[in-house]
Amino acid sequence: MRAAVSAVATIAFAFVVAPPAAWPDWSAALGVASGAARAAIPTATTLRCPEGASLVGAPPPKGRQLACAFLDAGGKYIFDGPIQEWHPNGHLKLAGTFEAGLRTGEWLEYDEAGVLVIESNFKRGKLDGPYAMVGADGERLEGSFKNDQREGLWRAYSRAGQRTAEGTYRANRKSGRWTLWLDDGSTARGEYVADARRGHWVFSWPDGQLRAEGAFDGERRSGVWSDYDERGVLRARGPYAGGVRAGAWIFFAATGAKEASGTMRGDRREGAWVDWQADGTRWEGAYRADQREGLWTAFHPNGKPSAQGPMVLGKMHGAWKLTGPDGKVTAKGAYEQGERSGAWVEWTATGRVEGSYDRDQREGLWTVYDATGKPTGHAMFEHGTQLPGAAVGAVPRATAGATPAAPPTQP
Repeated sequence: MRAAVSAVATIAFAFVVAPPAAWPDWSAALGVASGAARAAIPTATTLRCPEGASLVGAPPPKGRQLACAFLDAGGKYIFDGPIQEWHPNGHLKLAGTFEAGLRTGEWLEYDEAGVLVIESNFKRGKLDGPYAMVGADGERLEGSFKNDQREGLWRAYSRAGQRTAEGTYRANRKSGRWTLWLDDGSTARGEYVADARRGHWVFSWPDGQLRAEGAFDGERRSGVWSDYDERGVLRARGPYAGGVRAGAWIFFAATGAKEASGTMRGDRREGAWVDWQADGTRWEGAYRADQREGLWTAFHPNGKPSAQGPMVLGKMHGAWKLTGPDGKVTAKGAYEQGERSGAWVEWTATGRVEGSYDRDQREGLWTVYDATGKPTGHAMFEHGTQLPGAAVGAVPRATAGATPAAPPTQP
């Protein structure tokens, strides 16, 4: 006897959807699905076969397939009429109808627990008409086929019954308007052309507030994109090329104030950048491969420089000069990988102090000088703590600007 026709193959949709902002690589697979499972149809011990066909096989426990078939001129069995198959545990696996060896009409398929997982329709051996499927994870898929190709409106649902995608197919490809519901409750709406997102797309927060908008070109972000937070505040704006950030970008804080601006290439900061901090200070310098490199300058809120020196791999490294809001020098010394190290001079309200730092802490002998440059005392430090027995009181710290805040990280 000819082997039974296998179950309809699982159809999977894959939508790649990138959340705004980090754009971590927001890529999410939508499982496939169908409506609530129906009760299994009664298991038959016999089937009504059309004229010219005979009953072959046997139901459980003697067999796992019962069908109508006829012998062709070559002596092979050709399915013709109803057919049923069973899982090894005796639960119904599928039920459908053949017409001269080709599937026709409604077909039902069940898992080993007896849950309906695929409900399909055939015409002359090809999928044609309504289709519904439940995936192994409980997600559902519903739509229609025309001549073995997906056609018209399709919907996908999560295990909890929430819609995850809705849109149209033409000739087995996503085409036209689609809406995608993301895991965090936000939505994405735009056009598909031949299975690829193209043109303007809009992402919205769960409450409908705008989250991001921009264009896709063949599933890659292209042109200017804008990202917003849950309150509708613009947080980032700039161009994409080939799916990565490229060109002049600007980032904003939650208050709407500027946070950073500069050039990006291949999703990395390159060239001149300005980074603003919440206290009104700012840093200006250059990035190389997303790291601060070369000369950087920090500015007070009044626009005057507060610190200047080299950066290496994103950290202060080398000789730095620090100045106060009045433009006067407040400290000079070296940084090593972001920490003060070696000899430093710090100017105070009454003169200056000189000594050494180790891993950003005062270490060893420090000397105090008055405004005329005359030594007035000294003290010893260990791991940043002044030791008792010093010739003077507590060694003063430099005036404002001696230890500037570190440059802000990328928004």
